[in-house]
Amino acid sequence: MPNKPDKCGIKFWTLAELSSKYCLNLKPYPGKDEKRTASLGMHTTMKLMEPYYGRGYNVTADNFFTSAEHAKKRFDKRTSLEALCD
Repeated sequence: MPNKPDKCGIKFWTLAELSSKYCLNLKPYPGKDEKRTASLGMHTTMKLMEPYYGRGYNVTADNFFTSAEHAKKRFDKRTSLEALCD
């Protein structure tokens, strides 16, 4: 993108706890992954939440990270999913 201030950089997906703002998990985004079968949003949140399944956590995310299939997978792992809508 020509208007970006920096041409280089690295993106991190972050899982943060709401009340303390403490970072629970980080995952670098290296770019396109040909081996990934799920959508990027679902794959990212499922990987970030792996250590926390079944502990009563609730995931709140925007529409990029949500889908009906994603909600079903969360339900199967005893973790709820809330979607933020515009």
